[in-house]
Amino acid sequence: MKQIIKYFSVLSLCFLFLLLLISCEKVVFPGDEGPAPINNRLYVESNPSGGSIYFDGRNSGFLTPDTIKWLPDGEHMVTLKHPFYIDTSVVVSLSGGSQNLLRLDHFLNPGHFGKLECISYPPKSSIYIDDKAINKITPVILTGMIPGIHKIKFTYPMHRSDSVTMPIIGGKLNTCYIFLDDTTKRVIFNKRNSPLTSEYVSAVAVDSNDIKWIGTDDEGLFRFDGKNWKHYSQSNSNIRSNNITCLTVDKNNNIWIGFGDGLMMFNGTSFIDHSEDLTYKNVTSLKTDITGKVWIGTFYGLTCFDNGAWKKYSSSDLGLDSYIYAITVDTNNKVWISRNGGLSIYNGSSWAFIEISNMKLPGRIGRVINALTYDRDGKIWASFLREMSNDGSAVLYDGGVVYFEGTWKVFSDALIPTQFTTHLYTDRNNNKWVSTKYGLGKINTFGIPFLYTKANYDFPLDIMGTVSSDFGGSVYVGTRGGGLIKLRQY
Repeated sequence: MKQIIKYFSVLSLCFLFLLLLISCEKVVFPGDEGPAPINNRLYVESNPSGGSIYFDGRNSGFLTPDTIKWLPDGEHMVTLKHPFYIDTSVVVSLSGGSQNLLRLDHFLNPGHFGKLECISYPPKSSIYIDDKAINKITPVILTGMIPGIHKIKFTYPMHRSDSVTMPIIGGKLNTCYIFLDDTTKRVIFNKRNSPLTSEYVSAVAVDSNDIKWIGTDDEGLFRFDGKNWKHYSQSNSNIRSNNITCLTVDKNNNIWIGFGDGLMMFNGTSFIDHSEDLTYKNVTSLKTDITGKVWIGTFYGLTCFDNGAWKKYSSSDLGLDSYIYAITVDTNNKVWISRNGGLSIYNGSSWAFIEISNMKLPGRIGRVINALTYDRDGKIWASFLREMSNDGSAVLYDGGVVYFEGTWKVFSDALIPTQFTTHLYTDRNNNKWVSTKYGLGKINTFGIPFLYTKANYDFPLDIMGTVSSDFGGSVYVGTRGGGLIKLRQY
């Protein structure tokens, strides 16, 4: 009996296995496979090529020229989207597995071209498109512009050519306005129109070969010979930092570079680090005297480099305070140093001191001399820092410019706002330059003042900084946010 039961159990299992096998075959191989898909094909090409093909409002993922396959019968909307051009849509009918061709040429439709309004100052400037003259002058509206990215350049006699790169959009009016620098008066160098990659110029010096050296807050050092530029930064040289505070040139034409954290000398080939030769590494000012000594002012003390030898001066040498703001040298090779509370003067062997309290100046003019220069008439010029209360609500010290001519006198002229002076400089023609918050002041050899500003001389801004001059008499002015200004003087 047990054998019979066992036999039927095995038979039942075999029967169930057979049923499963038959059912699986029905799933994998159905009796009715349905109609075969229709392989309609659409080949789309365009002028220009590279347009995105949309089929019934959805991106096909194809770019022209290309073929879209396995399209269903019926009417379908095909849209071509191309950068800078107007979208173009057409309806196509597909049926019976046909091979279809669709050509779209943007240039056959005048509405697909762009328009460009060209405006310049001064007007009547010649226009160049992608460096090719088009024999048109500003102002004018150019039609039939091919959409895309184009270089637009304007030129005008006695002005520096300038250009912009801008997109031209099909079916739209685009406007290009360019202000051309009048090179008979001044030239502006910035990130847009020159290799100068910083708008924040902290120092300018001119060497014996009339090479201009430009220090910046954030992009290192630049060399400019009047035509060619060279850039030295931490990315392409061993310069200590891209943050330069001051520059000077020694008698051997070496460039001395002050940083917020050190000092280097550049001999035209290599940057030599002298930071360890300083008592304090935050360099605030640099000056070369008549004999070739290099004087280095820092937040804490003064150092002198003399033909390979280093000498350090402490607060006991300088007076009550050793925070150095500025250094200048007079025609007798006396070194004048400004510090908190007054001036220290070194005659080559001994020190003398002038306290602000002994200068017999108006009591509110200031307590900090932040800039110095010496002119060919034998006058020392000094500017006082304007100081405010901590909350900015009250003026503690007015600030201003003074000069020494037997006694200390306040320079006062309604044209130059000296209360906000940042830098003083005397050029090769004995003109005094006063950098202020409101423009660049000039006091010529006859004592006549003039103020150069954004309003009257097309400066990029009014906040002026470091000043230097070349052998031709042109003055270079560093700004805090507007690049470098070259001001022509005749």
